[in-house]
Formats: sequence, structure tokens, C-alpha cells
Amino acid sequence: MTEVSDAGTVVGQPSTRGVGPAPDQVPTSALGELVAALVDAVATGGEILLVAHVGCLKLLGVVIDRARLEPEHDLVWTWCGAQDLRRAGVALDEIQGFIDTLRMVSEVEVALICKQEGGAWKVSRRSLGGIDVGALCTEVGGGGHRLAAGFASTAELGAVMDAVRSALARAPRLPGPAPLGLAGLDAAAGAEPGRTPTVGRLLGVR
Repeated sequence: MTEVSDAGTVVGQPSTRGVGPAPDQVPTSALGELVAALVDAVATGGEILLVAHVGCLKLLGVVIDRARLEPEHDLVWTWCGAQDLRRAGVALDEIQGFIDTLRMVSEVEVALICKQEGGAWKVSRRSLGGIDVGALCTEVGGGGHRLAAGFASTAELGAVMDAVRSALARAPRLPGPAPLGLAGLDAAAGAEPGRTPTVGRLLGVR
């Protein structure tokens, strides 16, 4: 059976989910214009609106509240069970963005969320730039790229996390500095940190 990784890669087949250009094919000028527009919108009192129904927001609070920080494994992780989804009236595809909230944790390199569907756990991983999570997920049967990847497992949650920790200990470290995150928007806007309400500060990124 074909496995689809969290990052959109179909293991063993070419990916067919993407409809736009790959990130490295987007002109630098276009990315610069996007950053400038985001910074300008916030600095001038505008809003960047991300919408979700109240059940999804409440579930996000539950999932983030149970997050576990494991500095010894360079990992922060949490889980969302099938029962959590039913109680909140939320579909699995509505919580795909939860991982992006979790990866705002600055103390560790890797953020991970386990999402239960049927008898399996779908595991999403994100890296801040120092660890190759694509290689890590490939080792346990999934796929993706170095900064965003995933895999699925029918094992118990405890066994899934044991496998994650074991693979993480052997995961390749990436050379060079981590990619510029939202915190870099303060500098990009020429703002003195702590003074201008840029996107990076409003999202709590340091």
C-alpha cells in the first residue's frame, strides 16, 4: 500500500499533491515582497487573519497543554487521539497546522505531533534547521525533506516514541546556521527589537 508522508511525498511514487512551484523555485524577489507585505500590514495596524472554528482552537489548547519537552533528545512532542477529535468535532485534516505552533518552541531542534486515525498514528515532524528530519522519517518508513517530514505507524504510542528517540539519536545534523525564521522579520524591517510590532514579535518568536 502506498504511504503518504506528512510533507506531501508519496513514498515510492512521484509526489502529486503540490500544485505550485517548489520553495527553491520561487523567485527571491517574490519572497521578499511577501515578507515586506506582512511586516507592513502588521506595522500599520492591519491584520493577518487565520481562521478556525472554536472546537479546533479548544483542541489546540488541549494538545499544546500536554506537550512534553525532552531537551536530552532535542525534542518537543505531543499527541492528539481519535477520541480528542471526536469530542471536539474536528476532522484530522483540520489539525495539520498544530505542528507549526509546537515548533515555535526555541529550546530544541525538533517538534513532533502524533495524530491518531483508526488504528494508526500519523506522525508529523519539523526541524528548526539543525537536524535532518527527512532522513529520520525515512529510517522508520516515512518520508519528506530535511525540515518537514512524517511517517505512520500502527504501534502503540509509547513504542512509536521509543523508535523516534532512537532514530533521533542517529539523525544527521545539518551544517551551517539554521534557516531564518520569523524572528528575522524584525531585522528585515529595520526595526529595533522590542519597539515595532512586527510579525515575528506578535507571534512570540524570539
